Amino acid sequence: MSESIKNLSIYVINLDRSTSRLEEVEKEFEEKGLSFERFSAIDGENLSEEHIQRINTNRKWFMPLEAGEIGCYESHMNLLRHFLSQTKNEYAFICEDDIELDDQIAESLEAIISDWPDQCHLLKNYAGVIPVGFLIKKIPISNKNICIFDPIKITAGTLCHIINREGAIKMIDNMPLKRPFDFDLKHPWEHKLNIFQTDDLQNDVTSYGMEMSDIGGRKHKPFWDHLIYKINFYIQNTTYNIQRWGLTKTIRLSFQYRFNRIKKKINSKINSRS
Repeated sequence: MSESIKNLSIYVINLDRSTSRLEEVEKEFEEKGLSFERFSAIDGENLSEEHIQRINTNRKWFMPLEAGEIGCYESHMNLLRHFLSQTKNEYAFICEDDIELDDQIAESLEAIISDWPDQCHLLKNYAGVIPVGFLIKKIPISNKNICIFDPIKITAGTLCHIINREGAIKMIDNMPLKRPFDFDLKHPWEHKLNIFQTDDLQNDVTSYGMEMSDIGGRKHKPFWDHLIYKINFYIQNTTYNIQRWGLTKTIRLSFQYRFNRIKKKINSKINSRS
């Protein structure tokens, strides 16, 4: 490994009872020539009702957080504390145990760490459509460019991300548990975080090869409460982008984002019928 990737700690969050998942992810990393440190996840099934109720007393979520969501959040935050206290590395690549790695993952990680974008605290590896926002930089590797965007809207999901030490400190200091972890990251204005995204997760990592992680999980969303949350989030997110980019650019990117979403849904329906 090069010096740059030596400055990267790699972790996989895994429940103690998910032994088969650990075996699969060990094979996955071994095939790609990478090693990782397993980090034991907090099992929502072991959380007390008192603890769950205490968390939900101060929630900013439209329905009570489930035990798995609380366990997922606390697992990620405990791992950040572990990273800061147990290593001097500048970066951490944090994965959940349903991850599947591309053959070029080692090269991609090394290139990203070597050319880390200015002002970035956390880099989410994007799933699905190319993120809409401002292109920050292109990082070349052997047969492609890794494009990094400042997105108009941050994707959900906690499959994997890369974070630096400053970002880890900001998250610990500014992120009390009030929402599911991935949706809390969609509110960077509350946490003083700069979150960027890569353009194509499936060229680096993908969750489609395995089932979803056992760590978290969500129940059915109540329609009206969910709708009110989405409206409030849209207003806050739009206000945040206007403050950063101005009204005209925000409107243009918002239309582009909506167009991409519609296009993705149409393509998904076409693919499902073929």
